[in-house]
Amino acid sequence: MPPFAAAQSWHKGERTAHALLRSPSSSHRNPTTPGLPPSYAHRLASCPLLAVGALDAAGRPWASLWTGSPAGERGFAGPVSGGGGGVLGIQAFVDPEGGDPVVEALFEGHEGEGGVVQPEGGRVWAGLGIDFETLDRVKVAGRMVVGKKGDGGEVQVAGGAKGFVRVERNEEGEGGVVLVYPEYSGNRLYQSLGNLLGGDARIGVVVPDYETGDVLYVTGTAEVVTGEEAGRVMPHAKVVVRVVVDEGRFVKNGLTFRGMEEEPSPYNPPVRRLAVEGALPAAGEEKGKATATLVKREIITDGIARFTFRLAPERDGVIKRWRAGQYITLDFSEELDHGYSHMRDDDPQSLNDDFVRTFTISSPPPTGDAQGEGKVKAGTEVQLTLRRHGPATNMLWRQNIQAQLEVPILGFGGEEKFGMMTAGDRKAVFIAGGVGITPLLAQAAEVLAAGRAASVLWTLRAEDLALAVDVFEKIPGLAQVTTLFVTKAKEGAGLVSKVEEMGAEVELGRISQQRVLGSTGSKYFLCTSPELVKILLGWLEGEEVVAESFNY
Repeated sequence: MPPFAAAQSWHKGERTAHALLRSPSSSHRNPTTPGLPPSYAHRLASCPLLAVGALDAAGRPWASLWTGSPAGERGFAGPVSGGGGGVLGIQAFVDPEGGDPVVEALFEGHEGEGGVVQPEGGRVWAGLGIDFETLDRVKVAGRMVVGKKGDGGEVQVAGGAKGFVRVERNEEGEGGVVLVYPEYSGNRLYQSLGNLLGGDARIGVVVPDYETGDVLYVTGTAEVVTGEEAGRVMPHAKVVVRVVVDEGRFVKNGLTFRGMEEEPSPYNPPVRRLAVEGALPAAGEEKGKATATLVKREIITDGIARFTFRLAPERDGVIKRWRAGQYITLDFSEELDHGYSHMRDDDPQSLNDDFVRTFTISSPPPTGDAQGEGKVKAGTEVQLTLRRHGPATNMLWRQNIQAQLEVPILGFGGEEKFGMMTAGDRKAVFIAGGVGITPLLAQAAEVLAAGRAASVLWTLRAEDLALAVDVFEKIPGLAQVTTLFVTKAKEGAGLVSKVEEMGAEVELGRISQQRVLGSTGSKYFLCTSPELVKILLGWLEGEEVVAESFNY
């Protein structure tokens, strides 16, 4: 085979993936090249890890993960001299008795001079070289002609967030085990996805535990799920892969190397949960999706503003009613997704950013029989009080209100238990940091009207005191049950006096443990930074605490 032949055209499965996902890659050059060009060989040689796949005797694919030395040194895979530029040598440490299904599949046969002699033509195999530092990866495929066995190794790993592969079903007998993972945009060539859509959906998966050395090997059949159906399986996802497991193999200490945990990569996309795990439900019924149109913007401080959106279902669909304290999830991808880039050190999250954003609704839900059976009529408005941070909020700040920005609604969510009315006979204590006050805004009027015993401890920078003034003006009676902990107070002395005149108690400086524990027998609701939540949970050990999570 000529080592430097012209690049191949996209195969049927890849073209299907490009059309399905509206990827512009179909008009670009296919980087797949016969042979082993020097540029690809060099990149393979720089990779400390190699994911390897092979078919067992039944034709089922398995995957494994190999390295080449105790220190995880690069260079264990590279071109073989005299091979005509098309032969790849791999000097990996693998344990022949370690239960690695790829080792078993590749090295079945009889020993000959120089190693295991492969059948005529060689066994089919594929590999993926991975460089976690540069995010570079190189895919290779071919036939194995001869090989030897070894073992051992330790390597420093960087990797994706734990838990991105979810378990949809785990049963014995019919139904079996089903795994689900979201398809990330990557380089938008969708070649792996194209292989699954090309007529043979068999798949091999390896799940390593770098700390313990335990490894799970799985083989099965994949189903590519897109569009609304994907959202029903895994909310927020546009493409997911569902793997029906045919056979799994768990091997203790199966890895021939260990990994040392480092700081997670800033490029890691967030972990998503399945709908069956209680993730965010769909906003619209089967008849159509809902949209939100920006109709008003009110600047409160230099970095905080209130945005009003008008809701509408598509066609004759409906929108499910949200509850006080919940959030809305909006899809800004059509406005903000500008295509693929390999590395963006100035904004690493943008590479796998799907531009889906979750914002707590700061206006109370609609009431009255006119809404009907938990449904919201078209034209209902929601308000979002947001701090300016990131591409979505920056766009909202700049957006021309007259231009009618319309974005899809993916749903409403948030724990019902975060409602302060769930405190029963106990006093409800809401502790907020900055714009973390927003879950309270949608329920404060109801809480106060019910005469519920409640207090608010709110930490706020002096530069954001205008937000407190705005909130107290809109919700009469809230100031009288609120203590503000104001930092950098010299910058907002005038507004400090104003909020005190409105009835709020003001303390200069940070919140203290003594003030937090001033209400024994209370139920606490925390909505602040992860760092302060951790401190508060320590102070409130033994108390009933609910902490809002904005991980999605």
